[in-house]
Amino acid sequence: MHKRSGSVELLPALKGTGLLETMESLEKDMLLDSQDNSNGTTRPKTTPTILLRLEGLHRVVVFYVWMRFRNPVIYADIGIDDLKQRLEKVLNWGLASISNQLARPREVHTPDLALASPKKSTIEEPNHDSPAPPIDRTPDILASPQPPL
Repeated sequence: MHKRSGSVELLPALKGTGLLETMESLEKDMLLDSQDNSNGTTRPKTTPTILLRLEGLHRVVVFYVWMRFRNPVIYADIGIDDLKQRLEKVLNWGLASISNQLARPREVHTPDLALASPKKSTIEEPNHDSPAPPIDRTPDILASPQPPL
């Protein structure tokens, strides 16, 4: 890319990786989710695997932005700022979506305690009458052998 045009454009390099398509798919889900919330319906949002892919894309975009600050002539793709903002919205939405999925109350089966028979504990209580062993306060550096110089 740099050899042909004298600059490095990120968007053409990302085409075909599936990263932009994943982001755009989640943007559609985000839009549908905002419409579904008005109806009171919920649907599965995203997965940790998808978020990991998008975090990888975010690292690439942030690296490109950093390189653009270092060398603005070569890294001159202006569309990256818009892509970065869109990507951060999708990541925030995805993280909130996963948090909501994990925060849903789960049905927990609790046994009826009145029916349970009392059992004697098998855990022994510690003996507090015996003195505690002395604590070695020697620094680890002094306790380990030193390599020869």
